[in-house]
Amino acid sequence: VSRFSSRPLFGTKDKQGVYQWITYGDLAKRVDNLRGGLAKAGIGKGDIVGIIANNRVEWAVAHFAAVGLGACFVPMYEVELPHFWEYIIKDSGVKLLFVAKPKILAQVKAFTNRIPALQQIILIEGAGKDTMAELENIGEQHPIPSVRPSAEDIAVIIYTSGTTDDPRGVLLTHANLT
Repeated sequence: VSRFSSRPLFGTKDKQGVYQWITYGDLAKRVDNLRGGLAKAGIGKGDIVGIIANNRVEWAVAHFAAVGLGACFVPMYEVELPHFWEYIIKDSGVKLLFVAKPKILAQVKAFTNRIPALQQIILIEGAGKDTMAELENIGEQHPIPSVRPSAEDIAVIIYTSGTTDDPRGVLLTHANLT
């Protein structure tokens, strides 16, 4: 970020099929803001942050913000069956969950009463209460520095597809990722 702040990093196609780019600096600002918002929401070292979303810029923002607080990240895809989401969220102990779309939010709310660890659900798309935009705005007002995790700290839990049984979580440390 310090060397290449203005260089393009991620490109996403707009409705006309033209790529719109986010720079390293843009991403860093969003990560910093979301990290502050997550901290204000009570996320810290050892907590579990989940996401149900396809690949998108917000996925990377949420991942880097969470691990920047010493939290662990649990990704899930939008096309997964809701009962697998429920199993993964419960099994991993997700405390805060990002969901991509209102439809997914409605599906998740149908089973949240069975998951005691889940404290908050954040909608990625949109603005207002309980959205990623709101958390980023809160974090901009309450910045917090990133922590440096140890190589042995768990960074991500990736769940298998569960084709023959329930999904199983694979623990990936920061050393595994680097």
